[in-house]
Amino acid sequence: MNLSLFEQYKKFITQDLGESILPQIEALLNKEQQNTIRINTRKLPDFEATETMQAITGIANAYIVNNTTKFTADPLWHAGYYYVQESSSMVIGEIVKHLLPQHACSVLDMCAAPGGKSTHISNLLRPGDFLLANEVVNGRMQILYENLCKFGKPNFAVSSAHANQLCALDAHFDIIVCDAPCSGEGLFRKQNDSIKQWSIAAVEHCSLRQQQIVEQAWQCLKPGGFLIYSTCTINSLENEKNVAHFVKKHNATVFPAPKHLISDFIQLSEYGYRKPANASQGEPFFFAILQKPGELKTAANGKSHFKLHKIVPSAYSIQKEDIDYFIETESAILNSMSKLLSKVIYPGMHIGKEVHGKYNWNINAALLISPPAQWQSIELNDIEIIQFLKSEAYRHNHTEAYLWVTYKNHRVGMLKKAGNYYNNLWPKPWRILSNYITQAHCVIE
Repeated sequence: MNLSLFEQYKKFITQDLGESILPQIEALLNKEQQNTIRINTRKLPDFEATETMQAITGIANAYIVNNTTKFTADPLWHAGYYYVQESSSMVIGEIVKHLLPQHACSVLDMCAAPGGKSTHISNLLRPGDFLLANEVVNGRMQILYENLCKFGKPNFAVSSAHANQLCALDAHFDIIVCDAPCSGEGLFRKQNDSIKQWSIAAVEHCSLRQQQIVEQAWQCLKPGGFLIYSTCTINSLENEKNVAHFVKKHNATVFPAPKHLISDFIQLSEYGYRKPANASQGEPFFFAILQKPGELKTAANGKSHFKLHKIVPSAYSIQKEDIDYFIETESAILNSMSKLLSKVIYPGMHIGKEVHGKYNWNINAALLISPPAQWQSIELNDIEIIQFLKSEAYRHNHTEAYLWVTYKNHRVGMLKKAGNYYNNLWPKPWRILSNYITQAHCVIE
């Protein structure tokens, strides 16, 4: 750690939050790292934790697991049966669930990659609800789409738009999640190089950028809707002072968080909640819930805008004989996004193509919670499943066109017959690359 910069930081944070913050910072730097996971309850509705798993306070279906765990050796992690997520940030998905209106609603996750909050929100949304997961950085957008597909619930679209481009949607969203880019002071322990990026100028730059993002997000929010603002930093300039600025400028109301979700959070003022740096569970985290003036209204006919779980041709098909098929969200939002059509990269969950009247399914068909067909399954052992996840070829004497691949009776992927072989449909960008992983290890069983 750069000690000179760290001394500057300690001086800055003491002036900002007082001397009492320093013992918390020291505790943070010396705290043992925790591996925390969140169960995909749509795929594991009857999950029971093992004796070695410790429940996370206030968050349903989330646990601390053994620190020596290697998730890349677990087929169930690869197939979206659980997600590895920092525990403090899990509160956002639970807050979205608490804020859901009675009518079918739309949620925007503005800065969504790599997908921790988006997969959590998608998992908690009801039939008819819709999630637009946005990530402006192209290099991070693919992992966002991958994680959403692995979770298997096709109630989302993925876009890659700047905040000012999203303004073209006007007031479409009932709930907006804005986990804003920040100075990352809460990462000093986890990422030693993060202190090298820190400066007072960086804090001030982040604060202004956050104000701009929220300003643009506010235009996308329905009257009476909620904006959840969060950061993983510690200073008040990016946290409480920014929220105070939003409240004053937009006449917003700071909405109280449910008490059962904030038992290990504190309030320094009325402008939000923060996880202390020395908390026993989780890293430093800040959030506030802002409500826009006005009344939140449902659609005029009182029905959902969204038609989910339908296999429909993609709007981006080029030839009739080669049609992309999506589990697509046919929503009023997507229909109104003509100005942003090029920014909606995935209008739904792509599951395959129809070529000359025949269906060619891809891996997402296997990852769906409710798959489009029922095929025979082949159970792979600890060694075979790792070979599958390394995208290795598979020889078998089955005659079916497709086979589900299962591990411990859980569907992980699929094979497609090609002569005497079955093509492994596990995508090469997702494959295990390490030569040291030769046998599966299941974390949650």
